[in-house]
Amino acid sequence: MKTDFELCVERSTGKSIEYLRETPIDEQRLAVEAVHGKRLVFKSYFPLIGRGNVLHNRLITHDEAEAALRKALRHG
Repeated sequence: MKTDFELCVERSTGKSIEYLRETPIDEQRLAVEAVHGKRLVFKSYFPLIGRGNVLHNRLITHDEAEAALRKALRHG
């Protein structure tokens, strides 16, 4: 039995929940782009709208994070 949320997703997207679960996101994106005839674009309006990525364009690598942690632990 489908939950209210699943039914809402189906109504909103026009696709079955099974299709959405089983179809890779890149295939779904290609299908939407084919219907609309243009590439999908995602814009970030952080921090004005939504939670977004709190680091935004200040991402660091795993190695940089580990180095910062080691430095903090040495000086703490």
